[in-house]
Amino acid sequence: MLKKPWEGCNWIKVKVLEVKGVCGAGHKEGEEWIVQRFTPADFCGSAYCSIYPDLRALAFGGKIPWEKNGQVKVGCSDCTNTVIFGLERLSE
Repeated sequence: MLKKPWEGCNWIKVKVLEVKGVCGAGHKEGEEWIVQRFTPADFCGSAYCSIYPDLRALAFGGKIPWEKNGQVKVGCSDCTNTVIFGLERLSE
C-alpha cells in the first residue's frame, strides 16, 4: 500500500524574526505558526510561496546547507519591506 503524501512528516514552527519596513500583510515580529502542509490562516500567500521550498524540505527530513542551530531563515519576496521568517523542524 502506498503511503499518503505528508503522512508522518515533521511539523515546522514558522516565526517572524524581523520586519524591515512595513509588512503589507500586517505580520509582526514574534508571530508564530505551526505548519506542515497547508498555508496557515491569515498568512501572506506571497510569503508562503517564499518559505515553502525550505518548509517542504524540512518537513520531509531534508537538511538545508545554511541551516544554523536547527533553524533556517527565509525572507519574503518584497525587497522593500522584507519580513524574515525562521523555520524550525519540531520533530525528527
